[in-house]
Amino acid sequence: MLVVNKDVPILYTFRKGISAMSQAQSQFPDRLLSQREAAQFLGVSSRYLWTLRVQGKLPYLRIGNRIKYRPEDLRKWAAERVQNA
Repeated sequence: MLVVNKDVPILYTFRKGISAMSQAQSQFPDRLLSQREAAQFLGVSSRYLWTLRVQGKLPYLRIGNRIKYRPEDLRKWAAERVQNA
């Protein structure tokens, strides 16, 4: 969510958010993502992520009764699907 302050330019606010995200990723490089977080990470719906997982097209971890995703697996999966225009 982008919160706009009238006194702060939007681009600055956006860069500040990106910077905060980068800091969080560097603090927790091996953090596992939930279904919702992984969907946001890839920019897809939770339902589509679930479909990919059930079809065996997306790597995941099962920890107890929870499904988790590793960011590096998601990056690799997305990079393999980049198409040249």
